Order: sequence, then structure tokens, then C-alpha cells
Amino acid sequence: MSRIYKKDQNVAETRRVYAQRTNSHDVIDDHHLNVDWQHESSTVFASSSDKLDMLENIYTFIDQEEVRGFIENNPDIISTLFDLPAIIKDYFNQSSLALEVFVDHEEPDFIELALIIQVKCDPIEAAKKHIAMNRDARFRELNRPANKLCITVDPS
Repeated sequence: MSRIYKKDQNVAETRRVYAQRTNSHDVIDDHHLNVDWQHESSTVFASSSDKLDMLENIYTFIDQEEVRGFIENNPDIISTLFDLPAIIKDYFNQSSLALEVFVDHEEPDFIELALIIQVKCDPIEAAKKHIAMNRDARFRELNRPANKLCITVDPS
């Protein structure tokens, strides 16, 4: 729900745009669409809590408290997290997505969010797809906050 919605747009349109942006066929319940909406000028935004709840429907949070805390402290990453699944699906159709906070023990001030694409395929094939995805113009155009998001593939 990284898109700005006009007040007069209806719930069905919001569901359609969300499904299109996440490439998801999951139904979004009304709780996600109607709770804690914040008004700013002529637009309506979902609250941070609602966005985090929606992200939990897309990704597995390895450590829920750590991941939620990281995202709350780095809200500029939210729109990217909503945009990535559609691109990832083009390269890794049968995959699951997980988020985990990574702390470099040698450099404790360096903390980033790892997006792990979990796939069942040959590691070499996974690496080739990962490289192709990184070259995709849509992927490069995403507003990925520098040094905050690492995307990796975990083939099994």
C-alpha cells in the first residue's frame, strides 16, 4: 500500500491495486483497509502498524520483534518491500520470502534487513536468476535505501 489513495477511491480499487502491486491473489480483509487510517491533506494513508501487518502477509518475519522494529525505524524501506514481490515472482515463481535483521558482529553499528528468497532449485540456476533479476530495469529503479536492504537467494 505504498501508493497514495484519494479519499473517494473505494475499497475494491484499493484491493485491486494491492493485489497488482504484490502480485498476490490473497484477499485483503477489511481490517487492513479500515483500521487507523490517517488523513493528510486530500489523501489517505494506511498506518505504519497496518503496513507492517500487510507485510507479514507477504513475508515470513524470522524474528518478528526485530524485523518490525527495523522497519519502524526505517520507514523508507516499506514501499520497496511492497514492490519487490512482483519482480521476484517473475524470476522465482515458486518461492517464499522471509525477512531477517542482520547485524555484522565485527561492525555492530552495521544493521540491515535481509530479504531471503527461498527457492527449490539448483544453486547455479538460482544464482543465474538472481543476477538476471538484479539487471532488471524495474528492480534497479526501485527506491532501495542504501545499506539497509540485502536481497539473497537460498536454494534448497
